[in-house]
Amino acid sequence: MQRETTEILAVLMQDQGLSAAWGRTTGRDATVAVVIWLVLAMSRILQTVLLDGRNYASIISLVCFVASSAVLTSAGFLQMLTWRGLALKIQSFIQPFLNEEVNCQAVKTRWRVMGSCMHQASQTFQVVSTVMGMTTVLGSVAFSYDLQQSLLLTSLPGFLLCLLMPAFLLPAALAS
Repeated sequence: MQRETTEILAVLMQDQGLSAAWGRTTGRDATVAVVIWLVLAMSRILQTVLLDGRNYASIISLVCFVASSAVLTSAGFLQMLTWRGLALKIQSFIQPFLNEEVNCQAVKTRWRVMGSCMHQASQTFQVVSTVMGMTTVLGSVAFSYDLQQSLLLTSLPGFLLCLLMPAFLLPAALAS
């Protein structure tokens, strides 16, 4: 469903000439997401090499953390991509009114398509926000336990991931 929404949104952006602005925003967000994921992955790799050693369990744990953080970062990036695009598209609806070139039927048709796209994005957002919320809560509880056990360095990559999750949901909150 997310892929369909993004494809529809890309077509809408092209029709309105907003592809360049959306592309700049998307490129910046993608760069930030990749850098954040690399920091998370490298911190976990360093933690495994320096603190845990190279035993079988720590390597499996490392691979699972890197894979799950990649999935969560990708899902968060897709949410940011969609909601930033929707916010840009909503802002573009103001332009015909400012130029006093309003064709009510055309605006109504575009708004229906936009409403459908927003509905699909909202459904996806509900699922993603639930998963990210659960991840944040469980990760925070695990971090608190590790802190009590004096394992600050061990739990730092997971804590950074927990801090990242709410940041991905911010564009959706600002757009709606």
